Amino acid sequence: MKKFCIVLKLVFGAVVLAVSSNLAFASELILFSEEEMVVTASRYEQKISEAPSAITVITAEDIHQSGATNVPDLLRMVPGIDVMSVTASDFNVAARGLNHRLYNKILLLVDGRPVYLKLLGLVLWESLTFSLEEIERIEIIRGPGSALYGANAYSGVIHIITKSPEKLEGTSISFTGGEYNTYLGSLIQAGVMDKLDYKVSLGWYQTDQWTEEKEEMEGIPRGNVAVGYKFDDNSKLTFSGGHGETVGELAAGHIPMEKEGTTDYFQADYNFKDLKVLAYWEGVDGEITDLTTLLTDKQKSDTYEMEIQQTLNLLEKHSIVLGGNFRHCRAESDTLKDRKQEQDTWDFYLQEEFKPIDSLSIVVGGRYDYHPLFGDHTTPRTSVIYSPVKNHTFRISAATAFRSPTFFEFYTETSTEVTVETGLPFPFPPTIDIELPTVGNEDLTPEKITTYEIGYQTFLMERVKARVDLFYNQYKDFINARAGAWYLPNEVFPGSPAGPKYYTYLNRGESEGRGGEISVDVLITEWLTGMVNYSYQEIIDLEDDILTFEDEKDQRRKESPLNKVNAELRAKLKNGVSLNVNVNYVDEVELWSYHKLDPYTLVNVRLGYQINDNLEIAVAAFNLFEDEHYQYTPGNIPGLVFGEEIGRKVTGNVNYKF
Repeated sequence: MKKFCIVLKLVFGAVVLAVSSNLAFASELILFSEEEMVVTASRYEQKISEAPSAITVITAEDIHQSGATNVPDLLRMVPGIDVMSVTASDFNVAARGLNHRLYNKILLLVDGRPVYLKLLGLVLWESLTFSLEEIERIEIIRGPGSALYGANAYSGVIHIITKSPEKLEGTSISFTGGEYNTYLGSLIQAGVMDKLDYKVSLGWYQTDQWTEEKEEMEGIPRGNVAVGYKFDDNSKLTFSGGHGETVGELAAGHIPMEKEGTTDYFQADYNFKDLKVLAYWEGVDGEITDLTTLLTDKQKSDTYEMEIQQTLNLLEKHSIVLGGNFRHCRAESDTLKDRKQEQDTWDFYLQEEFKPIDSLSIVVGGRYDYHPLFGDHTTPRTSVIYSPVKNHTFRISAATAFRSPTFFEFYTETSTEVTVETGLPFPFPPTIDIELPTVGNEDLTPEKITTYEIGYQTFLMERVKARVDLFYNQYKDFINARAGAWYLPNEVFPGSPAGPKYYTYLNRGESEGRGGEISVDVLITEWLTGMVNYSYQEIIDLEDDILTFEDEKDQRRKESPLNKVNAELRAKLKNGVSLNVNVNYVDEVELWSYHKLDPYTLVNVRLGYQINDNLEIAVAAFNLFEDEHYQYTPGNIPGLVFGEEIGRKVTGNVNYKF
């Protein structure tokens, strides 16, 4: 924390001096002449101040100036978002706490299409099919989103929106290289020909693990193709498809595992005025190898989905969005019951925004989901947005969400052999081998969350943007792996309970969370901007679950940091020089109920020079001051996989467009 405070003083000392020296010119400098527009909060375009959710936008310029080489590192600067780097190729991203390995409580969308591994419900971030240069913006909703997006939009929604061919027109080449054998490249060609437009992108991603003793990471190719035809000003049909791959370690508990696979998709979008139709197929084909037994589980899944949505604007006072969705999922794995399972789910959602007066909006909506195993599920949401005076907006919201059990939680049927030390003298054996099956539970119900929020945002002097969001969460029915009726053999441990021995998944646990986020953006001069945000989150266990023992009830869950602070200073000069400095402080955490991770401070810097309109060169440093730290439990038991110590990485970048 001390190092962070020093850096923060240096960065924002310059901010304060510049603000005081330039305050007289406030009327001439306009930072927010056009308010940001978002589409994710209500499924139609609206001003960010009118959105019924706490939402943050990362723009293409933010991405470009950050120097980041992957999406999770971009998300570190968003208030309320937790990013855990287990290794250089394994990330977990969470919203407002509960961060842990294999995190599956946040929904990732790419151009409206859900992107996550259906077997486990998690996101393989390195398998995304596009390069950072293709992203137009990222909209991040903090808090439940199931009222419009259904399962997995439990604690938030991250929506990545890629650039249109019009924005990418021409040819652009980007190459990044640096330490740890880091190589990133992209080649994008896009064009518009009368009613037809297209874009083609090819990319490459490679970086070694932080631990030098480990094998070098293989390069990952990625690519996208999109072709659109505009019938007239009101209707357009677009076909797109892409390919991505994943390699590297996977932190599935402390068992060392390696993952390898491919992700492919094909998507069709049709827009006619306010009618939207989306259909897609996604196929994931890969394998996970247990490095202790060298057993490999081949996994394959196919998802087919179709969604129809209509937006209606009635009498300029009512905006109604309604839609429906059908999804067919098929999964194959050696660890699933009968090795193959299928699910058909469907839903219907409806939201109305009513404006009785110009300064007041009332948003009411909800979603009905049907699942073949747990049946019906509804998730309502309501918000009131009030702007008593210009540039000042208040919001009160209540919402619910759920996470559906995954294929593995429903249908797992596998067995693992474990060795237990008896600690008993001769003639008892010193160790025994126990076959420990894991069996899915088809009677599981979804994990549930209810959220109450209060928000306020303002624009001051068209130079300062400030936002405050406070929340209170109620969690219930956590899904955890627990011993069903595990016992030790009576011949070794007399008196052990009889019956089958197995692990299964159960709904168990109830918690409450509270916290909030504060963020401030400032235009200091016409070439200098600053940002700072602070997040606080606290989750209390109310009853026993897998991570809670009897004497730990009513105690804070410590796997997520209590405090986080981000700060950024960005300069862009007329001579082509640009400088971006961002600071990310994360409080201490405690994982696995026994290992504390120290707080850490990341200072990331990017220095760029725009040689001409077509060519830019830059150098970037991740963790500039080499604050070596762990974001996941470090390795201290031989043969098991743990987190890697995060170090410093320096890269250079060249961007050329023609």
